[in-house]
Amino acid sequence: MTFSEEQPETHANDFIITGLIIDEALTKGGHDFYDLLNERLTDLQLKHNILINERNDFNRKIIIVTMNDAILYEAILKPQADAIEELATEAVAAIMQVIIQEDIVSKELEGL
Repeated sequence: MTFSEEQPETHANDFIITGLIIDEALTKGGHDFYDLLNERLTDLQLKHNILINERNDFNRKIIIVTMNDAILYEAILKPQADAIEELATEAVAAIMQVIIQEDIVSKELEGL
């Protein structure tokens, strides 16, 4: 196998957009969660896209935060504003933990 076969062919017009926070929430509470999360992550230079989603689970709404198809955070969404704010704080902490871990691994690999 040659090097050109291992790497996909790229063209001058190919580009990848990163750093998006995508709102696919279904309810007002889900959109409020997205707004809080987006506000708190605005200053970060994200290398990946984050997806906010909701699903029904036995008459409850579950908020789901994924990055690179991996679930980073999942919780029952309650309609109270203070509960939504608490969930957003927890989700930001989970996202930050992954970002910090990726940076550590990246720096370790650079040192090899």
